[in-house]
Amino acid sequence: MFAASTSNPAFRPFAAWDGEEIVATANLFVDGDVASLNAGATLPSHQNRGAQSALIASRGKHAIATGCWWLVAETGEPSKGAVYPSLNNLVRAGLRPRYARQNWVWNPGG
Repeated sequence: MFAASTSNPAFRPFAAWDGEEIVATANLFVDGDVASLNAGATLPSHQNRGAQSALIASRGKHAIATGCWWLVAETGEPSKGAVYPSLNNLVRAGLRPRYARQNWVWNPGG
């Protein structure tokens, strides 16, 4: 997915910097009036400093500027009693969970 995104203009890369160092990255995929937030990551040394929240906001503004009407994302669901920062960042930014997707595990030969 990452290799394909470098040559596909529908993927828009974003980064958060600390001085001259990239400390967090994320992609925005734009397809017509829908944009998808995907592939965010932050260096462990820079987590809990708001980089992903800033990248969510920046990608949302870009989606609006390109004419998107829908902004979607998917992330893991925390297990009972656990905290999942990605989900929390998306909810704090104004996105609302719509459903929990069923995940399947492929077991070849089993």
